[in-house]
Amino acid sequence: MSGTPLPDDKPKVEAELEREKLLHTVGNLTLLTKKLNPSVSNSGWLTKRAALEEHSGLAMNRAIIKEENWTEQQIVERSQELSILARSIWERL
Repeated sequence: MSGTPLPDDKPKVEAELEREKLLHTVGNLTLLTKKLNPSVSNSGWLTKRAALEEHSGLAMNRAIIKEENWTEQQIVERSQELSILARSIWERL
């Protein structure tokens, strides 16, 4: 989300805190190679997207590399989708 403007529907401090919290949720994380991770970790979305497109063969990345922007709402939605998927795979016994 680096370079993406903060949402303007709440006070700036609140929006910054919310963004910082979302950065470390499952919806904003993916698996990268040991070499790729440090080269893109603090880059903006367009740089990360290009690197994922070129170097990642993971199915979990196919949907996100189609995104023009990476916003708080998209992170929340992806977190929910991954949660549903995980629960369908690892059902309680």
